[in-house]
Amino acid sequence: MKGVKVVRAKASNAIDVYPLLAAAVKEGAFEDTPNGRELKLYYFKAMIEELAHPGHLWYVARRGRGFIGFLHAVCVPGRWNGRLESMYIDIIYVDPKYRKRGISGKLIEELKKDADHIGISKATFSCPDEHVKAFKKFGAEVTRTVMRGTL
Repeated sequence: MKGVKVVRAKASNAIDVYPLLAAAVKEGAFEDTPNGRELKLYYFKAMIEELAHPGHLWYVARRGRGFIGFLHAVCVPGRWNGRLESMYIDIIYVDPKYRKRGISGKLIEELKKDADHIGISKATFSCPDEHVKAFKKFGAEVTRTVMRGTL
């Protein structure tokens, strides 16, 4: 999509990204979380802390003056040496009006640039079945399927 710019988010972006974060919570993008004002506030506070933390990578997609999507990933140190070896993509969220236009891909491409720069070549993530095809475009492969349910 033309006119979309993806940048690494800063703490100063928090208030602008909040409406997207609230929409993601409302849509149930965060696993096993009910919607509610307290929950949105919890995620907003966590986002502000994470924006200041070097191990958390936040990217925002903007079109004109508005934010239309975001990605959050966490760098994971190696078990034995403490160096950053991989990352976990926590969430990718795009405003429903802008879905199916390549915004997620732009967010992932920006993450890949930074990951290459800091020497990380592996990422893990979980996603619904309907998103598997999109991740495969970036070379991802399904390594396991997790089933969830109530017994």
